[in-house]
Amino acid sequence: MADGDARPIKEKEGVALHTTSTDAVGMNRYQRAHQLWSVLILAAKNRQILTYAMAGKITGLPPAALGKHLYPIQYYCQQQKPELPPLTVLVVQQDSGLPGEGLMVADFAKSIQEVFNFDWFMHKAPKSKMGPDAEDFQRATEQHDKEI
Repeated sequence: MADGDARPIKEKEGVALHTTSTDAVGMNRYQRAHQLWSVLILAAKNRQILTYAMAGKITGLPPAALGKHLYPIQYYCQQQKPELPPLTVLVVQQDSGLPGEGLMVADFAKSIQEVFNFDWFMHKAPKSKMGPDAEDFQRATEQHDKEI
């Protein structure tokens, strides 16, 4: 498969949920998730919440496209034993101050505090020296898709 070709991972009602296509700089969604992981753990360490616009400026992604790159991080956090705090809760809409509708948390304020209080720099994913890598996020997304 050539770079830039999209490969549906799973379809639901005829719509591809996830693809492994690359963007203009040659990064796929899992590599972008890896990039966002670093941004988010630094924000957590600094007890900072980011808007989609801020996260977009930092990563070079359009704010409207960030959600699909945050899902692999969310799935990864949910699948760890023990489960990691929902790191993606740190990205919020500018108008409401709340995360996008795809985030699954019961108590937003409690989740923020859990993320801020967790020692993200001590978490290391399997086979990674500096946290999860793109393949970890791809595996987490594929596992999530099997469960839906």
